[in-house]
Amino acid sequence: MILLSEEEKNDILLKEIQNLNKKFDKFSKNLDDQFIYVQEKFLSLIQGGIGRILASQQSELVYEEIQQLNCNLDEKIKLKCWENKESAFKPFIDKIEAGSWHSAYKELDKYEIIQVSSSGEPYASENDQCKICALQIQKQIKPVKELLRSLLGFFHRTDIPNVQVLQFTLDPKLLYDQVINPISNSTRLALLLNIFRGHKRFSELKHLIQAGSSVLDHHLTKLIENKFISKDSNNNYTVTVLGEEVLKTLTELSTKISINK
Repeated sequence: MILLSEEEKNDILLKEIQNLNKKFDKFSKNLDDQFIYVQEKFLSLIQGGIGRILASQQSELVYEEIQQLNCNLDEKIKLKCWENKESAFKPFIDKIEAGSWHSAYKELDKYEIIQVSSSGEPYASENDQCKICALQIQKQIKPVKELLRSLLGFFHRTDIPNVQVLQFTLDPKLLYDQVINPISNSTRLALLLNIFRGHKRFSELKHLIQAGSSVLDHHLTKLIENKFISKDSNNNYTVTVLGEEVLKTLTELSTKISINK
């Protein structure tokens, strides 16, 4: 039996960590590439302004949440969960690429069950590395499922036998509740436009809109709740990607209406 010195052990451990970092970099890049491809493919299937808005919003959120599914434990524990996580998420990615949203949701459901069964008791021994990792992933996977469930609510998948076609129809109630209703108020539209034009402070908006503070705050809150605008730590308002898409679509629609009058 060969006894290694502490220095030799440290060298071996360092090499293992370096190798692990390379694997994680590759894994992360693969996820980036996969989800960029999925997002582009999905968006190409959606025709029309509102459909594009909803699809873009939801697929971006799913992508962002998946990016967070990285075990933030120490390097030794990462080695335990990396291969398991990579193989477990492949079926999910495959289903997304195929446009099988319901099947993708089931894959996440199945993976969550696996994690629960492998995690054991909530207060698992910290020496059991697999249990710690399983518990962590179990917690992180829930927001992904919620976002995918939301996506499934916006679109209904229709299979046509022997023809590779995906047909999406908008859910009228969700469309009204989450897109049309939040911007159906003229004050909110005016706020959205003025923030887009660079008026980011509450005092500026109050002067431009000529509304009371409580009324203005109410409408700004509604726009934030529906993710059309955001507010940073300095209390500056900014139009989100979704908000910009809404304005773009409304501009195109307004132009077409004017031309056809």
